[in-house]
Amino acid sequence: LGLSIEALSDAHKYMVKKSNNSEYGSTTFVGPTSGTFLLCRHPSYFGEVLFWLGIFVGGAVTLGQSAAAWICSILGLVGISFVMTSASKRLDKKQLDNYGGQEKYDTYRGRVRGRIVPFVD
Repeated sequence: LGLSIEALSDAHKYMVKKSNNSEYGSTTFVGPTSGTFLLCRHPSYFGEVLFWLGIFVGGAVTLGQSAAAWICSILGLVGISFVMTSASKRLDKKQLDNYGGQEKYDTYRGRVRGRIVPFVD
């Protein structure tokens, strides 16, 4: 599920940018503002965290009673969550600096509250 969300949101963003002839570094917001981008502002990061959560849950049965295995697995999950959360904060700031004040972006940002976790600001 996480990998699907990540792939769909990346493909959607690519198609929207390409169809609007948006070039890298453009300061005009073109979106996307639909699909997975209605869940949260950075759905590919959400998909990445969900993917690793699935790996953790799926592999938990193999960890047994080994404290070291549990600690390393939990640290890995916390680590990737921290990386994705930090990256989404940086990207949010960059987008606000570049697109803030543009009606389409301000409307989208006001409507979609979650940065990385759907519906959670």
